[in-house]
Amino acid sequence: MGIPVDVYEVIEDVLGKEPARKLVHGLERAIEAALTVRLSELKDELFEKLVTKEVFLAELHAQTQQLRVEFQTQIHGLQAEVQEQIHGLQTTIHRLNMKVNFLLILVILLLTVMNPTFVDLIKILLGLS
Repeated sequence: MGIPVDVYEVIEDVLGKEPARKLVHGLERAIEAALTVRLSELKDELFEKLVTKEVFLAELHAQTQQLRVEFQTQIHGLQAEVQEQIHGLQTTIHRLNMKVNFLLILVILLLTVMNPTFVDLIKILLGLS
């Protein structure tokens, strides 16, 4: 990186040709050295913050696995809830089925007992007629 010509000319006017050349040359080397140091520091900083592809993929895989475990836990919880609801529904259906069967048997018995033909048959068998 060079010092602008107009700045060099001003320094040359004040100090003379040879001292200005030495001063400008020294300044350029000092600026270049400072820039080199600063670039090296920036490079080191960036390297510290830089994540390699392998590290990124490993972190991504770990987070994906964690989410997978959480989802599986939630899915199993929901499945258990659904199974409980289905079991409760099946129990209710079974109870209703038993009640309907009982009512059907009761209706059949009542129809049989209330049937005049059946009543006549019972009278004959018991010798009441």
